[in-house]
Formats: sequence, structure tokens, C-alpha cells
Amino acid sequence: MTESKADNIYATVDIVLREDLKLGDTPIERDSPLFDGTLGLDSLDALMLVSGVEKRLGIKLPNKKLGKKSMENIDSFVTFVLDEMDAEPTSS
Repeated sequence: MTESKADNIYATVDIVLREDLKLGDTPIERDSPLFDGTLGLDSLDALMLVSGVEKRLGIKLPNKKLGKKSMENIDSFVTFVLDEMDAEPTSS
């Protein structure tokens, strides 16, 4: 795992939350819970987060693997996205 790749995913998640989900100046930390606390996302927000990240990163996340563990907080979601990106076969 490269730090710059993780940082890029964090930045992408931040942009989606602030722009697409209209969270604006809401404090967003890496350990911020997605569904409780400050962010308080609902299921539609989660769908928008996933689709926004997929679109911006040019990836497709497997719906069957998305759940409470992979979306517990921002850090767990970023780790999930990173793991899925690393698992994708690369074309040469």
C-alpha cells in the first residue's frame, strides 16, 4: 500500500462528501463514523458516496462486499477501496 494512493482516495472521499453530499464545512476526520455522529449518512447517502468515488477513481466496487465493516468509518471505507483497487487485475 502506497501512502500517496491512500491519500488520493482520502481526498476523493472528502470531495464526494463535501460536494456531492453537500457536507461543506462539516469536520471530517479519518476516524469519523459514516452513519453515526457528525456525518450521519443514510443509505441513499452511502450509495451516493460509493458511486461518486467509483466515478472519480474510474473503478467499480463489488456491492456484495460493501457493508457495516467496510463502511464503518472513513478509514475503513478508504482501506476497502484501496484493497479493491489493489485486487483488480492490471492490464499491460
